[in-house]
Amino acid sequence: MVAIPSTPIDHIYSTENHMFSHEPVGRTYHRAFFYATGCSEAVLTYVPQDADGFVRAHMWIGAGQYSSDHSMCSSILPVHGFPGATHSLFVDAYSVLYYLRHSSLPRNQAIAVDHTHHCDLQWSGDVLVIKHIGHNFHTYQSMTYDEKALVDAILTW
Repeated sequence: MVAIPSTPIDHIYSTENHMFSHEPVGRTYHRAFFYATGCSEAVLTYVPQDADGFVRAHMWIGAGQYSSDHSMCSSILPVHGFPGATHSLFVDAYSVLYYLRHSSLPRNQAIAVDHTHHCDLQWSGDVLVIKHIGHNFHTYQSMTYDEKALVDAILTW
């Protein structure tokens, strides 16, 4: 099977530029962390929210390079706090959007490799992390670079 190419940083910026020039005026955007396989670090990018309240995360993790392989399945991991810790609920919940492990997906180099021994998931392909308001998974809010250490810890726990 042919490996799927990684996502270069130029493609991320190109996707954002296309999005801002072709989306309807007044659309709501939320900043989210995008861990692209072609990048060595997470990028804070924009995710559009439709009028019906859903965010269009598929434009990041479900781009054409993955969607042509119908055997791959995207997944959402809801995160309320650190796994196994009953008293460490976060003020706001997060959703981690990713593809289930597949032989054609490259290993995600943007997620710290040396710390993933705690994590049951081995991240392959692109990963997007969205923040919610409180623990309501139907509401979204933008993230800042100040939250990167927490998000890195969530992904490598």
